[in-house]
Amino acid sequence: MKIAIIIPNLMESAPYVKSFTDVFDSIGADYEFICWDRNQVLTKPLKSEKMIVFEHSGHESNHLLRKLYDYWMFSRFVVKCLKSKRYDYLTVHTIVCSIFLNKFIRKEYKGRYIFDIRDYSPIYPYVKNNVRKLISSSSCTIISSDEYKRWLPKDKDYVLGHNVRKLDLESSFYNNDFNVNKYFTILTIGQIRDFSSNSRIIDSFGNKHNFIVKFAGGGLDKENLELYSRDRYSNIHFTGSYNKKEEGNLVKNSDFINIVLPTTAFAMTQMTNRFYLSLIYKKPMIVNYESIQAKFVEKYSLGIVVNSSEDIHDKLLQYLKVFDIKVFDKGCEDMLKIITQDIDNFENEIIMHFI
Repeated sequence: MKIAIIIPNLMESAPYVKSFTDVFDSIGADYEFICWDRNQVLTKPLKSEKMIVFEHSGHESNHLLRKLYDYWMFSRFVVKCLKSKRYDYLTVHTIVCSIFLNKFIRKEYKGRYIFDIRDYSPIYPYVKNNVRKLISSSSCTIISSDEYKRWLPKDKDYVLGHNVRKLDLESSFYNNDFNVNKYFTILTIGQIRDFSSNSRIIDSFGNKHNFIVKFAGGGLDKENLELYSRDRYSNIHFTGSYNKKEEGNLVKNSDFINIVLPTTAFAMTQMTNRFYLSLIYKKPMIVNYESIQAKFVEKYSLGIVVNSSEDIHDKLLQYLKVFDIKVFDKGCEDMLKIITQDIDNFENEIIMHFI
């Protein structure tokens, strides 16, 4: 069986696809990526036999109309690849990518593709009907958060596919060195996108005794936040983009993970990569009251939940006074067991369509 994995980025920027390739490897399926070097970072020696790469600049910072044009160009490249090679099955990732391939894959691959929804798209309100058709014609629709059912068609079936691999969950460990008397590092890791929510963290902990705030990663608002904090605070640090292999050590060397997000439909319904990193490396998290993640934090004692009027610094100090490492570690393990069960279900659903 030959499978094409269609992603509008490189694999390094779409780590969720490893959840699919783990399953494909386990059943011996033959697959290759049709992907897009949108930020023009790939060099010739890095290309592999399993990658067909669209080499067209389409940076994520481009304005909406230019982004849509870039996606249309990528879709033309994908269709050309699908016509020139014979594939038995497709996995098509993200709403925007799928919308531009909508007519072709529903006609040529009806019942032979998996539609994978990783996030909310600003174009969704305008393409709801086409998304419904894509779901109906797919063999299976994956969503990375159960909360996406709030805005997706209610009469359709979905399979939950977390943004984390089972292999990563199995490497989790107990954080027994948490010392409530030392200084603390609050880490924001990944894409640094929203100025408002991140500047709130900066203002809350800027120049506060015993606290260091680190931002690891690039993003649309990284430079603006760096300029904002540079002359105001001495304990705010930006380390820039990092290699995926460095991610574990960055998290290990922190004490809290910041997951304070903007209150948008997308942000409030998504399960972030930081949430999983917090669980795996046993780091308490700071989340919005409005976020889907807040209910898990409260239920399993995974950190603190803040509303828009609360002082995050003061709330964290109160949390430290009552912090119990055993309760926290148990909460992480209980949450990881639930996610592992979800992954088992996801893998069984995928295998069912390929065997």
